Amino acid sequence: AASGLALALAAVAALIVANSPWSADYFAWLKSYHVLQIGPIRLEETISDWIKEGLMAIFFLVVGLEIKYEIVRGELSDPKKLATPVLAALGGMAGPAAVYFLLTGAIGAPHQGWPIPLATDIAFALAVFGFVGKGLPSSLRVFLLTLAIVDDLGAIALIGLLFSEGVRWTSLLWALGALMLGGLVARRIRIPAPFWVLGFALVWYLTVLSGLSTSLTAVAFALIVPIKPRAEDHQSPLK
Repeated sequence: AASGLALALAAVAALIVANSPWSADYFAWLKSYHVLQIGPIRLEETISDWIKEGLMAIFFLVVGLEIKYEIVRGELSDPKKLATPVLAALGGMAGPAAVYFLLTGAIGAPHQGWPIPLATDIAFALAVFGFVGKGLPSSLRVFLLTLAIVDDLGAIALIGLLFSEGVRWTSLLWALGALMLGGLVARRIRIPAPFWVLGFALVWYLTVLSGLSTSLTAVAFALIVPIKPRAEDHQSPLK
């Protein structure tokens, strides 16, 4: 609820500033470039891009980890329970797209922007649930979380595939290769937490270079992080 309140206040503040005499300075600040350099690694992005590709990637990583936990051990461990929010998300994508096509067809407007209304704003959805969901069952929150992230990632993937220009496939393939290698290694040996942080930073950096949304690879990275304890972790040393 506290993070939801912070998000709501930030949104209200942004709306006020964007419609105030300071709007020009506000948007200029969002478009200003800031450099992150660690040795030979250098990234130069706008404030808006750092939020979209940086902070939102961490957000999707955390949400992805929570969903994986629920799939492995929690509410979504039953395939039928998992199928319900996934199907609801697909319906939530198809419905807005159909309405968009109907409206643009009726007024004779271009219809190339149909993937835009597909996405659910997962951060605001969770914030609203934080305000009103204290007396509601936790399974409802998991349902909303899964529905929102499937809906969001589906829209992001469609927009990325259909409208992205200049995707650098070499960097993207390196990112996918790092994900696959991390997943294979994690199945055989226990990886300390610092190496997971470094691995995520590497995949994130390669995704930024590729020009694809980091939200997609953040969720993919969450899926390779082991959740189930290994059998040997519970065995006595004498055995």
